[in-house]
Amino acid sequence: MIRLPARTVVISILYDLSGRILLQQRSDDAAYMPGRWAYFGGGVESGESVEQALIRETQEELGYMLVRPVLLLEQAFDLNGQPAYMYVYLEEFCGDKGCLQLLEGKGWGWFGPDELLELGMLPRDLAIAEAAFTEINRLSGGLRPLMEQIA
Repeated sequence: MIRLPARTVVISILYDLSGRILLQQRSDDAAYMPGRWAYFGGGVESGESVEQALIRETQEELGYMLVRPVLLLEQAFDLNGQPAYMYVYLEEFCGDKGCLQLLEGKGWGWFGPDELLELGMLPRDLAIAEAAFTEINRLSGGLRPLMEQIA
């Protein structure tokens, strides 16, 4: 088993056929980023692989079983003043959106690149969204990169 940093998190970003990504609004009593719009995911538990954590967290927060998640990026970051590491995965969602369930947080929605600045997301999360939309653009061949749309 690979030894992970003390705090390792996984993020799953689902995108739809229109190129929008699914985000959640965190609950007001969340320990980290209360009330903010962010991604679905959470911490890797002891004895768990990154992939196991990704599947578990997505099921716990959305009631959704990932089919073919692709690693988009990984990076070190600061979590409440402590060093941490994140793995961000991307997956196209082609199913019935009515089957998804918001099991954590106080809100959710599908958003395009032009809507993200209005949500008050953290700069780090906007950078992740830019990477996601760039990859979605590459895979679909039809969307403009995030920075072109919000400029």
